[in-house]
Amino acid sequence: MLSSRNKTIATLLYYKMLDPSTDFLPKRFLIELADFRQDLNEQLDNLSFDPSLVLCLLTKRLKSKCIMNSQDSSDTSSKSPHKRPRRSQQQQQQEQINAFSSLSVLRKMLPNAATTNLFVFTSGVIGTDFKRTRLLEIEALNKREFGISALCLPKSDKYRVGVTRLVTDKHFNSIQSEQDLNDYLGVKESEKLKFVFMLVNKTCKLKLEKLFDTINQMRRSREDKRASFGVSGGYVDSGLCGDESIEYNLIMLSFVVSNETSDAIRVAQVVLPFVDKQQSELVVNRKLKLLKESVDSFESDQTTTKLAFQVCCVGRGREFYERENYESELFKSYFPNVPVIGFYGYGEIGMDHLPGTI
Repeated sequence: MLSSRNKTIATLLYYKMLDPSTDFLPKRFLIELADFRQDLNEQLDNLSFDPSLVLCLLTKRLKSKCIMNSQDSSDTSSKSPHKRPRRSQQQQQQEQINAFSSLSVLRKMLPNAATTNLFVFTSGVIGTDFKRTRLLEIEALNKREFGISALCLPKSDKYRVGVTRLVTDKHFNSIQSEQDLNDYLGVKESEKLKFVFMLVNKTCKLKLEKLFDTINQMRRSREDKRASFGVSGGYVDSGLCGDESIEYNLIMLSFVVSNETSDAIRVAQVVLPFVDKQQSELVVNRKLKLLKESVDSFESDQTTTKLAFQVCCVGRGREFYERENYESELFKSYFPNVPVIGFYGYGEIGMDHLPGTI
């Protein structure tokens, strides 16, 4: 979880469960464009700032042509009823469907000027809506369930967020020290790295274990463990940036502060070990209590904003717990006003990092 001295952080949430009773078969698996735009625009229009970074986590089905504009009809039979034979109602409906992917819509809806827009497709998303009234885990276990969890960050004089995108492993395996990592992420001598969020393509061939070993060595070598940085993330279906069609093997978001304002961002995080369902509530509560103890030790005031990243295993959702939103609801019981963005991954990255409890 991040605590920042910046009030302008926004999370957006889109969720749609299609009605299986829809008569026309293709429409049972398609979202209406007007509804899609309306739901997101209601949240985007309330932004009080121009974002410099928008991270969109999307359920993987949204990568396909799943949005339709039924109002955009190519049917011209009414204009010339005697020039072609009468068609069935199903044939007319089929002609009227113009389907396309969510990317083409989002790229037009999101601000482009001076904004980095990232689109990451996953097996499920976790998020809080703009008003912070809803926190949902959207696993998208069937073709009728869609979700988007988005984070909007402004340009800030308190911190900056660097975006490192990787297609090949060029220079990646040369990271042997903290200085190497800072150079790779573009962290300057006058800055301090506070948090790295890693989004790894599930088909990635990069040997990340070497990087993780280097990071763990860095952390162990620090005399003051509280001065260390956090690392979290997981394995996703794919990640793209802006209008590009390149699918990156690795996207890293680095949260950086200047040495003079090193407390502008403070980080605490925990890893939930895998246990059976009977022990899960005890273990999750114990870890969340440690997280709350660490976060409560941070100095905060009315200019402080908190944000949580939640990464879950695909096997640790509603089927495992036999209920929806289990872990997110427990988190909310400890942190009721903290917005969340996250996803279900094919593998998770993280460690316990609890400043203030050491």
